[in-house]
Amino acid sequence: MPMKAKAASFRKRDPGVWPVLNRLVVATIILALCVGAVVAFLPILNQRKAQARRLNELRTEVARQEALIAKNSRAVELLKSDPEYIETIARDRLDLMKPGETIFRIEADGEVLQVNPAAETSATPAAEPEAKADGASGAEATPDAEAAP
Repeated sequence: MPMKAKAASFRKRDPGVWPVLNRLVVATIILALCVGAVVAFLPILNQRKAQARRLNELRTEVARQEALIAKNSRAVELLKSDPEYIETIARDRLDLMKPGETIFRIEADGEVLQVNPAAETSATPAAEPEAKADGASGAEATPDAEAAP
């Protein structure tokens, strides 16, 4: 009997090739399913990252636009209520000046230009009534009007 017991215990300890191959096949199938899942969801993950980047860009643009709106709202309020601001805008953007005033402009290259008040009198609001008081109208001063008979 000892031989039969010895042979029976030997068979239990030696599982053979089939159980090992069976486990290897199951592991390979699980690995293939995992790789398939990653491959299937990779485009979705990339799309989500792209959408997150786009969302950040849009949030930055919204913040920039809100800052611009605040700046423009402030400018509108100043234009409605502050005469000094209006004068500053008229001088800087429209090149208007007060009678008898000489303006010096400094260009980006460091050159200083003097704006001649006599040449700019037509741009000043006070100079326009003087030109009309002299009897000269704007149409007569044009070269086309002088050439006409």
